[in-house]
Amino acid sequence: MVKRLFQHIGGEHVGILLGFITLGIALHKDYGTWISLAFAIVGLILALSAAHNAYIAKSTALVDKYDERFFRNMKHERRSAALFLLGENSTSDELEDVLDFFETPIAKKVEECSIDAEQVYETFYHWIRLYYQASETFIGDYRKDEPAAYTSLAGLYAETSKFEVNQIGTGKNLRLAPERLTEYLRQEANLKTEPSDWGKVFHQKKSGH
Repeated sequence: MVKRLFQHIGGEHVGILLGFITLGIALHKDYGTWISLAFAIVGLILALSAAHNAYIAKSTALVDKYDERFFRNMKHERRSAALFLLGENSTSDELEDVLDFFETPIAKKVEECSIDAEQVYETFYHWIRLYYQASETFIGDYRKDEPAAYTSLAGLYAETSKFEVNQIGTGKNLRLAPERLTEYLRQEANLKTEPSDWGKVFHQKKSGH
């Protein structure tokens, strides 16, 4: 946690710390070492607090961006991915798109401490768990040719699952029963794809994005 905050300390936060250290030094002659130390500690706490607030604000903005991308702009991919996992679609391209979304940018941003893992948990955990567990066979086969594939996704699933354990208690099984997996995949398969989404998908595939 502290390491992550230090990664997000900017010039303005250093300014807060230096200001309190300078004030502490100025008071040292009249009030002694403890006053100087106290001001330095207060300055550090305020600087870290300000860095934390800045980090959360940046994280929130990124999570909101990815929220819109996944829930609004990826309905077609999610629908096709779910149908593939249900055995009703022969192509895995859209499943790879969904897994790639969780791999990069989500998992990578968590690894880089650019977004907060708990915020990711609160927004995406249901779908991270669903697609990760439902795709385990697919991922295992994929790794036969590319051993490093989706390792960040595995880490993301493990990291966000810690928050789920805190919610439901230790000793509870995080594995979704087969019938529950099918139920959730069916919900994904029944997503309504707007006409505008089809235009976007066509444009993306045509342009190679």
